[in-house]
Amino acid sequence: YRLSMDVSGDLQDAGEIVWSVDCLLGNQSLLRLPLRQQRSSARLQAGFTVPLNCPAQRIQLIGSLGEFPKVTEFTVARLQLTRLVGR
Repeated sequence: YRLSMDVSGDLQDAGEIVWSVDCLLGNQSLLRLPLRQQRSSARLQAGFTVPLNCPAQRIQLIGSLGEFPKVTEFTVARLQLTRLVGR
């Protein structure tokens, strides 16, 4: 699978913001994709494999406060989860 999106906004000093994909059986992590400010707008994508013994997955956007919490605004657009066939 491939998780991809466009991210824009100010993520500097925003703490940790990460997409997480986990297998519900055994709580195995399949993907952690941090959102980091690279430019005013960035295309992010990452691939992951779902093992045969993982019949259910959870996708979450998780935010954790930084050392000095502040209000942060950002936009996630064109979010796509794509199954890659034949890989």
